[in-house]
Amino acid sequence: MEWWKFLQYALIGIVVSLFMNYLNKAASKPLEVEEEGRYVLKMHKLYQWIGWLSIALGLVALISMVLLFDIEMAIIGVAMFLLFGVLGWLCLMSYNRHKVVFDEHQMTISSWQGKVLFFAWDEISDIKFNPISGYIKVYGPQGIGKIHMHMLGLKSFVHMMEQKTKWRAKELKIPII
Repeated sequence: MEWWKFLQYALIGIVVSLFMNYLNKAASKPLEVEEEGRYVLKMHKLYQWIGWLSIALGLVALISMVLLFDIEMAIIGVAMFLLFGVLGWLCLMSYNRHKVVFDEHQMTISSWQGKVLFFAWDEISDIKFNPISGYIKVYGPQGIGKIHMHMLGLKSFVHMMEQKTKWRAKELKIPII
């Protein structure tokens, strides 16, 4: 492998590691309680920026395909548009729709698809964390609610979870700093 390829992969690894560290630190900061005694967790604004950037890259690939039209460019342009466009759309949907509102008695989880689930703390039958997907899964009578690990103020949720349920962040291996 040539030295510049090694440098390129090392740089990508460093940038991704820095972004992940930044997001984890932001999730580890506690939230202030709102006037009604509720907490509201939202996705980090970085998801919005990455979403728009990805969509823009996909559009540039699509426009390049139209301007420099040949069959190879058409295939590459459509593939790049689909890849970056879909990933950007998913980031934007996560930023705009995924939200968790909770207080001393209950929580409401809104997924990136717009699905809303309500849970009373005493109705929760199980809580699991998947480090690969980055989701905390909350099981209850209405179904399974998913809470992403990069939500701002996740530490406040984990603290309330430990007060109101039998599950502990350390046992679930939730990466709260």
